[in-house]
Amino acid sequence: MADFTKAIELEPNYADAYSARGRVYSVLLDFPRAFADFTKAD
Repeated sequence: MADFTKAIELEPNYADAYSARGRVYSVLLDFPRAFADFTKAD
């Protein structure tokens, strides 16, 4: 998770990092954050 967040900080338009972090949030059952990241990845 920290690596994906750092990648987003360094490159805010890096869709793959948002998508990957969204999957982590989904596994953690944090669906609002997952949805937000998946939306940004799209």
